[in-house]
Amino acid sequence: MKAKQPTDQALQSKAMDNTLPDGKYLTCPKWGYSEREVVIEKGLLSLVDDGQFKFHQVHFFEVNNILKALPL
Repeated sequence: MKAKQPTDQALQSKAMDNTLPDGKYLTCPKWGYSEREVVIEKGLLSLVDDGQFKFHQVHFFEVNNILKALPL
C-alpha cells in the first residue's frame, strides 16, 4: 500500500470555513486510507466515477481531508 499523502492545509482550511471554490479535489478519510476524487459544485459534494455524480455526502469535510486540487 502506498503512503498517505499529506493534507493540503490551505485547502482544508477553506473547506472548514465553507469557502472552498467549486472544483475537483483528491480527498481521503481522516481514518484509514482510500483516495477518491470528488467534485464540489454549488456547495454540493459528489464522488466522481467516470465523470458521473454518484451521490451527495452531507458534512463531508467533518470526516475527510483534502489532499490536493485536481484539474477539471
